[in-house]
Amino acid sequence: MNLISVVLGADTKKNRTKDSIQILEYAFNNFYYVDLEEKIKDKFEKWRLENSVNIIKGKKEHVSVTLEKIEYKQYPIKEDEEQKIEIIISCEKEKNAPIYQFEQFGNIEAYVSGQCVIKSKIISTNNVYKKTMLDYFNQICYAYSTFL
Repeated sequence: MNLISVVLGADTKKNRTKDSIQILEYAFNNFYYVDLEEKIKDKFEKWRLENSVNIIKGKKEHVSVTLEKIEYKQYPIKEDEEQKIEIIISCEKEKNAPIYQFEQFGNIEAYVSGQCVIKSKIISTNNVYKKTMLDYFNQICYAYSTFL
């Protein structure tokens, strides 16, 4: 952990150094980094196994989604704050075709003590083209041929 200490209003250099050391010691003794990227990815993978994004009028019924790159992977917290980490996923469950690669479907947000500290987009990994009249005709012909 890299820290910078700024002390204003100290009478002497010795007092400024002493105060700066106290500030840095407090930070090192009371804070540590937690890997929020890992927690976000774990929660997203569980969500993705339980949910799917349906495509209406598309050549495929579902689209695969992933997370956009998370910029800040680690976040400094106090020891008692780790239980206060909350990860919220908001994502559309269905969408009309066409769908384009990297199109946003929702967000995933990490909160520490009620404050949003990381936000990442949920995006599609591939294109899903809209069905054409020919696709519908072929679907009807296939259904008719399996009926006979």
